[in-house]
This record gives sequence, C-alpha cells and structure tokens, in this order.
Amino acid sequence: MKKLGLSTVAMVALVFGGCGLRRLPHPRWVMQPTSALVEVPYPPPAARVEFVPKQPSDSAVWVDGEWTWNGRRWGWRAGRWVVPPLDRATPLHLAAAFSPWVAVRSGDGTLYVAEGTWRDTRGVDIPEPPPLAVGTANETESSSPDAGLGGGSR
Repeated sequence: MKKLGLSTVAMVALVFGGCGLRRLPHPRWVMQPTSALVEVPYPPPAARVEFVPKQPSDSAVWVDGEWTWNGRRWGWRAGRWVVPPLDRATPLHLAAAFSPWVAVRSGDGTLYVAEGTWRDTRGVDIPEPPPLAVGTANETESSSPDAGLGGGSR
C-alpha cells in the first residue's frame, strides 16, 4: 500500500513537473494593517482566470489581479508584471513589499476589504510601479453585473 502511495505521488509530481507547472515570481508580501480596511456592502464576484504573459525581465514579479471597490460597484484590476519599487525607508533601498488584497468579516458580519498596495518597511503606502505587461482575463466567465468592466480604477 505504501509503495502504491509513493508511486502515485511520484507520478503526480512528474506530470505536473512535465507540464511546466512552476510558481510565478512574486514580490515579498506583508500583511494589510487594520487601518487599510474599508467597509463594503457586498462581496466581490469570483476571481477571474487570467492568462499570464511571458515574464518581461528577470527582475519582474507577478502581482495577481483583484477586484477593487469604487464606492458603487466592483471592477477588475488585471494582474501584471512589475519591477518592485525601491523602499527608500531602508538604508540600502531594498525592494518594497506588497500587501495583497484581503476581505474579512467582523463579528457582526460586516464585510471589509483592503486593496493590494505597495508598502515600505514603516508600513507606509508607496506609489505602485508601472506595469511591464498585463494579464488578460476571460471576461465572459462571470455572470456578475460587473463582468466586462475591464480594469478597476485606483
């Protein structure tokens, strides 16, 4: 039984490895502070499947697409390749960290979200770097009223 289990695991690893499955390089992540949370009236639609373009340079990292709240409705912000901005708060100006978007519910059921943003070592928001390449999403896959909105505004 153990031999069959190990063989199965080895086969699955071989199949995925042979298909070119690999992790995309991503920025260093840091948690969202509670102060970044904004109350929203309803949750975003399901995430969109995005086709990731080829990595434009060895220093580029992938930032996943996300739904953003514009005060009235959700809009999709496409995933993108970027070169991480420098953290001017560090003596060596190392790469800044990224706080991915998050959604949480309070004890009374109220929904809060925080959009993905770049932060320096002090936790201060810093400007986002320009995208080098942007993912494309299949906009017909969602039955939500927000389907087809394109990129969300910041």
